[in-house]
Order: sequence, then structure tokens, then C-alpha cells
Amino acid sequence: MERITVLSIGSDRMMADVNSRVAERARLYGKAFHKMYTIVFSLKQHHTPQQVSLGKNIELFFTNSNHRSSYIFDALHIAKKIIQQSQNNTLVISTQDPFEAGLVGLLLSKKFNIPLHVQIHTDIGSTFFRTQSILNRVRLFIARFVLKQAKGVRVVSPGIKKYLVETYGMSESQITVLPITGNFQPMPRHEPTEYYVLMVSRLEKEKRIDRALQIFKEVLVKKPDLILKIAGKGREEKKLKQLVKKIGIENNVQFLGDVQDVALLYAQASCLLHAAAYEGFGMVLYEAMQTGCPIVTTRVGIASDLQEKHYDITVCDLKDTDKMSRAIEFYASEFKKSHPVNLEFVASDKDIYIKHYVQSICQALGTKLV
Repeated sequence: MERITVLSIGSDRMMADVNSRVAERARLYGKAFHKMYTIVFSLKQHHTPQQVSLGKNIELFFTNSNHRSSYIFDALHIAKKIIQQSQNNTLVISTQDPFEAGLVGLLLSKKFNIPLHVQIHTDIGSTFFRTQSILNRVRLFIARFVLKQAKGVRVVSPGIKKYLVETYGMSESQITVLPITGNFQPMPRHEPTEYYVLMVSRLEKEKRIDRALQIFKEVLVKKPDLILKIAGKGREEKKLKQLVKKIGIENNVQFLGDVQDVALLYAQASCLLHAAAYEGFGMVLYEAMQTGCPIVTTRVGIASDLQEKHYDITVCDLKDTDKMSRAIEFYASEFKKSHPVNLEFVASDKDIYIKHYVQSICQALGTKLV
């Protein structure tokens, strides 16, 4: 294989922690390439270092910008220096999104005639994503130009791939479906002493936990002893706790905060409840499936893929609260052990995942992995 140098652009500041999962994954990527540079959007107030080395061929650069509005200019400044130092290598630019990072990649690709590889981790076809903010509408406008320039695209679910083909006219061969599944180790299902419904989620607006709480309130009419356990933290936590008190279900809802190992929660839950407005992949859906935990969810991420595989899942439209409440009542009536299914587009181990990732990068270069 050619001596490929990858210039990656993104916004995951967790990479500053050399012991984080993100940094560990970067090391795995680095083993597959001659050199890997990553530019990360950050503000001075984040106190990230200017440069971090994750190995002899992996370098991280943080923009440490004064304001978010200068992310793009600061990233371009760093990138130009890296490109000038890498003239003798085969270069490819890989952006972690088709938005701000994608715009940096687009400008560099055009100026230096370098192939562009774009990654998409969220459902850009979601109406909720589009209408959530003016910024998201601007991002989608940028994405149209970025994706036209991209030689290869990596997405995290077949649904996003289908959207790109139908909406942007991209060829299927351009797009690689490759989700990140983490290191989750499922536990065997076993019945708990008390029945509960589980939510595992960041407490953010797009997760629609407020709607889930209203649905759960309706379930309590027929299942007054049922418990809802919510694992996760986020900016909406205070509002959600206030809502729980306002609608009078505080005795039935438990906020667990961040839970390091959620395997036991999945193993004993009557079902997983997921009410998100949009998802790219939906890691919690995958983890619940691996455990054999039934799922009640909106039509996001891999929900339709699990449904096609006849997994024990109830998939509902965002506004169909009656269907969701009936499904929760059903699963809370008798403890069930579902059978995990195989999703062909999910890599079975780290080595296969890295191989497919490298193939996606090589696709942007017009070369094949050997």
C-alpha cells in the first residue's frame, strides 16, 4: 500500500486525554497509515494543549481559538503548514463531519488538489435536525458543497447512505457504512426484583426525554408500580427533573447520572425506551439488542434495520405516543428474553473495523487496500 498520510479535521476534544477511548482509536488508525495528523476545533477556555503526540506517527493539533467563529481560519492555518511538510507523501483529507470540519476540508481539497474523505455520524436527513436551529440549516447548506467534492464518504447506518443516494445523487460505491460500536460487553438477561423501563441517553433536547416522560406517565395509569430508570447526564437534566415533579411521577422516575457499566441495567430492564428525534447509528439500540433486551423506539438510527431482522423491537413515529405507551405496557407485563441478531454492516472486531476504515480512506484516493 502507498505511504498514505491522513489529515483529519474534527471537534472531539476528548482526544486531548491520551488515555481516552477516542485517543486509543486514533492510535489504531495510525497503525494503518504512514502518518496521521488530526486538527481539533477548540477554544482557549477549554485549556487544551497546542499539540499532543499519540505515537511516533500520530500528531494532534488543537486550534485553541478565541471564538467559535475563528475555528475555520485557525484550522486552515495549521493545516497549510502540515500539508507543506507532507509534499512527498500521498495525502488525503478526512473530515469528521460535512459541516464546519467539512468546509475546512473542502477549501484545502480545492486549494491543494487533495482527495477529500467525509464522515457523517448524525442523521442529516432528519427534519428535526434541520429545524432544530438556524446553525443546522447553515450546516446543511455547507454539506451540499462538501459532499459534491468528496471522493469517499463514511456513514454510520444504511439509512444515512440511502438518504445520500436519493437526495445528493451520490453513487452507492462512494459510500461506506461503518459504525463505531465501542467495547460493550453484554450480560445474560435475568429477571429483576422490580420491573423497570430503561433509558440510556445524554440528557439533551434532541433525545426528547421530555416526551418519553409524558408517555411514561400514561403507562403508569395501568402500571402504577413501574419504574423508569434514566442513565446519563446533560444540559436538560434540571428541566427534566422539574418536569417529573410537575407531572407528578417523581416516585416512579430515577435519574442515575453517568453509569460506567450499563450492562446490568440492560440485562434486567423490561425494555429500553428511546424517544430521540434523530440518531446516526443509535448505540443504545445496538447495546440493548446485544443483550436481548426488547426495545421501544422512534424510527431513528438502526431501528428499521433491527425491525427488518425481526428483532423484538417496536418502532414508532415520533408523534405516535399511543403506540409507544402500549408497547411499554406489553413489555412490562412479562419479562422477556429476546434473541440478538446479526447486522452485516457492523464490524465484528477491531481489526475488521480498522480494515474497513482504511478501505474507505483508500476509496477516496482511488486505490485499493492490499
